Amino acid sequence: MIEKTKEEIVREIRKMILQVVNNSSEQWVYAGYVFTARNGSTEMIDFYFDQKNKRGFLEDRDWFKSLRNNFKALCNLKEIKKDNSWIKCKAVLHKDGAFKVLFEYNDSSRWSISPTNVSQAYKILISDILP
Repeated sequence: MIEKTKEEIVREIRKMILQVVNNSSEQWVYAGYVFTARNGSTEMIDFYFDQKNKRGFLEDRDWFKSLRNNFKALCNLKEIKKDNSWIKCKAVLHKDGAFKVLFEYNDSSRWSISPTNVSQAYKILISDILP
């Protein structure tokens, strides 16, 4: 089995996010996922934001397994792995086509949304994506 390159996996993730968000909303501006990998388990949180920075959730049932598998493949790439593998990855697509992937190696709470900070979701998920 030939291992995909980082660029190939990232292109696939971008393509799937575009398909999912176009299936979910016509009013989106940003769409993405935060993928967490730790202790053999994985978690994927989806989101999109509209022009008013209102958060919505992606209808990703048809793509969920493929997205998760691509994030897992990205996590396992030798070119990305360091002494400490990343524990979170955030992939965000802007409506203009810009796409950014960020990795977190230490702070498991980074990009986490909970009842105590849900009102700050836009800032948490998008602020480090904005130019």
